[in-house]
Amino acid sequence: MKRYLNYYLHDGSSEFRIQLAGHLSQSNARDLEEAWRTASSAIDGKGLIVDLSHVTSIDASGCELLDKWHAQGAKLVVNSSEANARIRLMSSVAITLLDPIPNPSTWLRVREATPWLAALFVFLFPAIAA
Repeated sequence: MKRYLNYYLHDGSSEFRIQLAGHLSQSNARDLEEAWRTASSAIDGKGLIVDLSHVTSIDASGCELLDKWHAQGAKLVVNSSEANARIRLMSSVAITLLDPIPNPSTWLRVREATPWLAALFVFLFPAIAA
């Protein structure tokens, strides 16, 4: 049975982020390293951040890849203490615990609703002229 790994590549202005989810195994590590090599030609000196928050298992080949990236200056991160503990059990690489990032779609919905809430407030509580 093949264990799957999903990865997402995010190209920012100052950093290149790889977000991993699933099982980082030998066959997946090869595919991921190949994808990284292809993407690295366009990165041009940006920092590499590897988000391991949703990794569920790591075998020896996965550990080797993470060690290699860390030695090349990559920052390995997680977004929760639970993920930090899980990754530390599977690997000896240095992990940085980040503050959780709020879901951007939630913030967008709140921002879009603000004018409507203000109008509703004015309608329900009209100013009383003195």
